Amino acid sequence: MQSPFEKYRLRLLDSLFDSSISGVVLDIGCNIGGVAKIYKNNIKKAVLMDKDSFLLKCAGHFNDYSKNLSFVCGDLVNLPFRDFSFDNIILTEVIEHTSKEVHKKILREILRIGKNGCTIFISTPNRLSLPALEGRFIKIFLKNYVWNAWDNTHQYVYTSREFIKFLSLSNLCIKKWFGYYFLPGSLLIRLPKRLQQILGYFSYLVSKYLGELFPFKYLGFSTIVELQKVGN
Repeated sequence: MQSPFEKYRLRLLDSLFDSSISGVVLDIGCNIGGVAKIYKNNIKKAVLMDKDSFLLKCAGHFNDYSKNLSFVCGDLVNLPFRDFSFDNIILTEVIEHTSKEVHKKILREILRIGKNGCTIFISTPNRLSLPALEGRFIKIFLKNYVWNAWDNTHQYVYTSREFIKFLSLSNLCIKKWFGYYFLPGSLLIRLPKRLQQILGYFSYLVSKYLGELFPFKYLGFSTIVELQKVGN
C-alpha cells in the first residue's frame, strides 16, 4: 500500500514533470513503476529499467502494460542503449544504491545516451536532512555508525551541497533544485492513518512552496534536481 509520503512525492514530481516530460523517456531504477504512472499518458514512449526483473514485472502490471512502455533489465553503470537515444532521463532515489566511485561514470553514461537538450531529473537522500539528525545523535555513542537513510542497500548518501557540487562538474546545466520533506514508512507505521495523511500533505506543501528557499533546500530528506544536457 502506498504511503501518504510516497503519494505526495509523486504529486510533487508530477508538477515538476508537467511542462518538461515529452518524447522518449528513460526511467532508471523504476522499481514498481510508480513514477511512470504519472507521466505515461503525456509521452511518446518510455523505457522502464531496473536491475530486478521481478520489480519490472510489477511495474508492467501496475501500469496495465501500456503500449508505449517497454521494460529492460539493466545495469546503471553500463546502460544498454545507443548514444543520443532519450529526450528525458529519470533517476529518482537510485544513485545512492551505488558506490561513490562509480558516480562519475554514471553521469558519463547519462550524457552519452541523452539527446542534446535532454532533461534529466535526479533525486537522492540528503545526509544533512532533519531526519539525519537521528544518525548524528547515534554517532555520539557509536563512533563507526553511518547514517544510510534507513536503507541498508544505500552505499553513499550525499549532503545537498555536496551533490549539487558534484553535478555542477558535469556537462549538465542545473535548471532548479529543491529539498523534499517526508518521513519513511518505518517511522510512520505506528501513527494513525489520519495523522499520516496530515503529515504527508504538510510535507508536500513545505516541499512545493519552501523547498527552493534557504535553508529549506538544504534540509530536505531528499534533494531533487532538474538538469539539462547542454552539449556532447
